[in-house]
Amino acid sequence: MALTDAQRRAKDKYDAKTYELLRVKPTKEEAATIRAHAEKQGESLTRFVVRSAYNQMEMDKAVSTFTVQLKQDSETGGTEGVADGC
Repeated sequence: MALTDAQRRAKDKYDAKTYELLRVKPTKEEAATIRAHAEKQGESLTRFVVRSAYNQMEMDKAVSTFTVQLKQDSETGGTEGVADGC
């Protein structure tokens, strides 16, 4: 069923207030691979890309925290958390 003009305007207003369009430009091959993986996971392309971005941000934070800890340990001469033989 098609939206009435009023429904379309309300939807457009909501979308403009709620969402931001982020454009990415993968190669056709990359896009096909990403799209296929999202489908395999049962997710929309948008949901998959957003989830992937959040996962990467968490991994970056973990690496950053680990790097800061290693730097602090090396500055203080501590070896806490460092495996033997490393």
